Amino acid sequence: MGMKVIDLPEADRQVLTTTTGELMQPIRLHYNIFNKKELLRVFNKLGCVELDPPRNRWVWVYAREATALKFKRSYDDLPKDARNVVLGAFFITSETRAHLDVRSVERALAAVEFFDKRITRATAKLRHLCILNRLFSDPEEFPENFDVFFDTEEARNFDSATAQLAMIADALKGVNRQTPEVEYLPAVYYEGGVSQMKLMLFARQTVAFKHFVGEIDYSFEDYIREVTKTREK
Repeated sequence: MGMKVIDLPEADRQVLTTTTGELMQPIRLHYNIFNKKELLRVFNKLGCVELDPPRNRWVWVYAREATALKFKRSYDDLPKDARNVVLGAFFITSETRAHLDVRSVERALAAVEFFDKRITRATAKLRHLCILNRLFSDPEEFPENFDVFFDTEEARNFDSATAQLAMIADALKGVNRQTPEVEYLPAVYYEGGVSQMKLMLFARQTVAFKHFVGEIDYSFEDYIREVTKTREK
């Protein structure tokens, strides 16, 4: 799927980035399938989704319908021989479940909107997402298969409604929750649009970056306080 390493003046290490310029941070989007036949019809119709039989997956490629998506390095910014970037990979695990693995917050946000416009909610709908709250410096540490992070019983049985209520309760109590390495988050897209998802995911990206550069005590609550202060100015 392509990756690069960039230098950070704040850190002694280098951080991995994708070909399109985002920080590498694994995210898995979990979907409920209501009509598998229709979902496969949509995949077959899209020019930017290709079947990869050896890996039993459908790859989402930076091509055709997807070329309008904007990243730090967008389609026209890439060399012609490097434009066929794999943005993500769909795995259909049962008649009623699928997940999409992407390598960055930006790709996750782009994917949710992109596929919601092309797959009816009667066909498939985002259930919840998992994010690894960690960044990488060594390409060899970044696996091709995200199961090593996300294939857990907790992820399979995640109750997004319960999780959302717990997060709200913690915030109201002023609880400074320690950020877990793997975090399961509710799909707030349908209630609040992509803006709520952006806040939720970029907060995790910021916390992961702060930890990467050595600020290990920086928390999600610190991020919220900083954002609130900025908005008040």
